[in-house]
Amino acid sequence: MPETQYAQSGELSIAYQCVGDGPLDLLFIPGFVSNVELMWDIPKWADLFTRFSELGRFVFFDKRGTGCSDRTLGTGSAEDRMDDAEPELSRAIDLAGTAMPQVTIAALVASAVGLARRDPVQSVARAREALAVEAQTDIMPWFRVVAANIIAWHWAREARAEDAALALAAMDEMSARLGFAGIWWARRIRDEAWDAVRQALPADRELERTARGKMLGVADVRRLLGVTPAQ
Repeated sequence: MPETQYAQSGELSIAYQCVGDGPLDLLFIPGFVSNVELMWDIPKWADLFTRFSELGRFVFFDKRGTGCSDRTLGTGSAEDRMDDAEPELSRAIDLAGTAMPQVTIAALVASAVGLARRDPVQSVARAREALAVEAQTDIMPWFRVVAANIIAWHWAREARAEDAALALAAMDEMSARLGFAGIWWARRIRDEAWDAVRQALPADRELERTARGKMLGVADVRRLLGVTPAQ
């Protein structure tokens, strides 16, 4: 079994293990519960982790409040959990670049969520970068929805509630067309953004902006969000 190491995330120590070597970085974010040491005793997990380690540098960790990680502050929110993974997400972004857009987009969006409260400027920058890569490749539209909602979440708190309403409505309409129910850890961002919009705008103005937002196309939304496709 690999050695269990610990990384600091604020006041917490996050347990992780790293196996394998190579140019590809793989970050495994566990589900509800995990234990980086005991999972090696379960044959199917041991086999899966071994296979992943043959592809490159495979990193997996216990979320705060679970397994070998500190439990004193509970399990934390989705943003907290993404923040715990920030060092590896940053490494994945640097290594993947535009050569592996799926990895880059997913890592950028997860990072934007994790940074939303701690570093709003960097959070918006990461979301815009994800949208720029997605615009070049036109893949993974569900992450387009999440990234746009992150920017709208910030706008709704920064006196740009009307623009936030446009973006949120456009993404809700796109989600409905795609049959996309949303990524569980990103739903809170969307819901909080809409709550902030409704607190900032009169009901009739919210309805007007929502109706207009539903009519926006992908190119319109990209212009609204200030996104230029990556070169």
